[in-house]
Amino acid sequence: MRHIGGQSTAQAQVIATSNMLHAAQFRSSSSLNSSIVGEAESGKPIQLTGCLEGERGQRWLKVAWNNSIVFVQLKDVTPPKVLEPAGADILKFYVAGMESPSIVKDAVSAVESYIRMFPSDSRNGELRWVLAERIKYLAQRAGSVDAAALRREAHRQYEQLANSNSPYAERARNVSDEIEPDSTPSGERSGRKTDGLKVVGGSGTKTSNQSLTAHEVLVLSRAEILVQASQTDQLVPGATVPGRLARAVKTNGKLAIPAGAQCLLEVIGRANSEISLALSSVEIDGRSRAVSSKPIDVSSGGIVRDRSLIFHLESPLVIER
Repeated sequence: MRHIGGQSTAQAQVIATSNMLHAAQFRSSSSLNSSIVGEAESGKPIQLTGCLEGERGQRWLKVAWNNSIVFVQLKDVTPPKVLEPAGADILKFYVAGMESPSIVKDAVSAVESYIRMFPSDSRNGELRWVLAERIKYLAQRAGSVDAAALRREAHRQYEQLANSNSPYAERARNVSDEIEPDSTPSGERSGRKTDGLKVVGGSGTKTSNQSLTAHEVLVLSRAEILVQASQTDQLVPGATVPGRLARAVKTNGKLAIPAGAQCLLEVIGRANSEISLALSSVEIDGRSRAVSSKPIDVSSGGIVRDRSLIFHLESPLVIER
């Protein structure tokens, strides 16, 4: 009965907190067809251990509740407050999926709070970029009153990036010219900056025609990754399994990760004769990159050498070259 909510909280670290935005039901897995294991009223504080994308693109957060892990839809909670650097993935996942302009202010506060807490984190630029892009997306779909305020906030976020040392600074300078606030007279707007930036698979930016050295950015979103796992025995939650990519990963015809790249799988749960595995890291351009993937279930009798396992990324992976 304890296992109905998923893995035990002893196997998962609380890395962020939030509050219920609406009264909602807790589920045993990331599906609206899964069993209901509890309910939470609006305003109730919750503890978060992870995130994942379920069926039909629904976004779910993992919640530590009654000594187990349960699932609640992202739309039902407020922007998370991160406790540990690992919580940056939850915050980015939330920001990239928020749908209501009414929570933008809280999302901005959550991102800026994280950047203040962890000023040297290399993910800060990406986090602010995702925030600016999402606000711009919401502005394009909002009514006239909300749209103006959202454009101003998106512009502010791009400007912050443009004045930073982030790898996203040049991209932000280019995009901010396109969405300057409505209060700025058109005659005073500066000409579009060119930065030699070439973006492949991204959004909100354009390829410069200048004869500068291009900086290529590949964005893998919901990518399918085929892994050949090495044989191992006595798999327990927390154990890692080495593997390699069975085929290359491409986006827009560009090679993102070559076949044969080394990777690591993590055992995140075990039940009866099956274990749950997730792809936790992939070697890209000579260095290991952490990734977030949808877990899959395999037989717990050991993984057959060179067996192919298919993983799907839960959150976008940005590769800069």
